[in-house]
Amino acid sequence: MSPQSPGPRTDVARNRVRVMHLITGLTVGGAETMLARLVSGMDRDEFENVVYCMMDGGPVAETILRHGVAVHSLGMKKGLPDPRVLLRFARAVRSWKPAILQTWMYHADLLGGLAGKLCGNIPVVWNLRQSDPTLKDENKMTLRIVRICASLSSILPARIVCCAEAGRRIHSRLGYAASRMLVIPNGVAGEDYPAVPDPNGRCRELFGIPADADVVSMIARYHPVKDHKTFFAAAKLFANDFPGTVFALCGHGIDERNGELMSMIEQSGVRRNTLLLGVLKPWEIAVLLARSTLTTNTSRSEGFSNVVGEAMASGTVCVVTDVGDSAYIVGDCGVVVPAGSPRELAAGWKRVVRMGEHDREALGLAGRRRLNENFSLKTAVKRYQNLYRDIAGRVTETHPLNPQEGDSHPCAE
Repeated sequence: MSPQSPGPRTDVARNRVRVMHLITGLTVGGAETMLARLVSGMDRDEFENVVYCMMDGGPVAETILRHGVAVHSLGMKKGLPDPRVLLRFARAVRSWKPAILQTWMYHADLLGGLAGKLCGNIPVVWNLRQSDPTLKDENKMTLRIVRICASLSSILPARIVCCAEAGRRIHSRLGYAASRMLVIPNGVAGEDYPAVPDPNGRCRELFGIPADADVVSMIARYHPVKDHKTFFAAAKLFANDFPGTVFALCGHGIDERNGELMSMIEQSGVRRNTLLLGVLKPWEIAVLLARSTLTTNTSRSEGFSNVVGEAMASGTVCVVTDVGDSAYIVGDCGVVVPAGSPRELAAGWKRVVRMGEHDREALGLAGRRRLNENFSLKTAVKRYQNLYRDIAGRVTETHPLNPQEGDSHPCAE
């Protein structure tokens, strides 16, 4: 990656709609994952993409590069606002001449919105990934950016994409221009999660999980909003009835070097039952999900959880907290509990474990069908492409751009 211009336009690319993406960084996360899925799935005969990240890249940058999309860094340091980054990005915009600027997350929304104005009113599409940015766990700088973006939302962006209906409602209440919002849920490619042969044996080899143990898994980075505290409080209650259960967790910060996390585990009394697996590769996560008796999400705030979609694509039963659009995503194919309640969470886990293997498998297959029918990557890419066609003044396929008009839910087809 480099901060230089992605290069001059070629004759081959001249008739394509040029979309320049700006994101804060490219570590593993929901927005980063969806960006990678989007640029890899778009029609390359009609669209040309390039990605800029404000800070240095990360693992997702490599994924994007493998799909033949250029990635460049603007060299900003974490926690250090730098006005020169705006100038660097504006130079890149003027050089590449995109038809559309697509920004991802608050800091990039503000920077990209300003750059669009500086470079001749290039249409900018903001992307809101959270359901509620006002939670006390967000830092003060982010909350200031949210307030600034809200005040400028009727001026800077042409459209504002929310990944969840809950996010649309809350951001409207925060002052974002409701008339410019639409909901495009995340998409998951179900074909990327085929049946894993012998998941018991593979998990025994990879992670040392006994073949006969129930497994409660959680795939989430360590952050207060993910609420690992509630997870381990529930684990303590659950282990009283199911003492042989393995609690398998992975994600950034999920390792024994995390003193705060280790203290939670020790207090819960489930240290011997807990596996902290750190950052896993996608195929390792697929194996873990296939082996899990259930996977859970204990978040106190979500937009559209990619992990829940991936678990459903794997045929794994989900127990999720009732935040963001999680309840709508799982429908009647999973268990929904209130956020922040260890007792309710443990009860949800018990309900799934007591179903028995046959009923769990049937519920998991129903979840996979629901995912493929309602939240496929193909549908999400189609919605984004229609949005870009609309902004670029091209003929749009018959597909609603504003799901609020006539649909019972933003994900309805």
